[in-house]
Amino acid sequence: MASPIEQIRPLGNSVLVKRGILPETAPSSTIVVPDHYRDKSLEASVLAVGAGKLKRGVRIPPEVKVGDWVLIQKHAGTVFRSEGSELELVDAGLILCVLDRNGDSA
Repeated sequence: MASPIEQIRPLGNSVLVKRGILPETAPSSTIVVPDHYRDKSLEASVLAVGAGKLKRGVRIPPEVKVGDWVLIQKHAGTVFRSEGSELELVDAGLILCVLDRNGDSA
């Protein structure tokens, strides 16, 4: 049986994220978020991605994928709880950037 998070399927241009702090194993070139933002982290892990938005009949998928760490606006999405975890649905347009955990360029 699928986990509750796997049963959540974002629609359209929505992205399901879980806010957290980028693991400390990241290289020194990673963006550092100031301590005063730690109360509501700007960093989040992407858990699921919608199919994207329609523009002139063409579907444009979000630029993020499951497993990415991203930087999102402080009050960007709709927060809800699932199985004790606080999750957030965010419009892909409110994602500011992808954080590169390994220091590799894609």
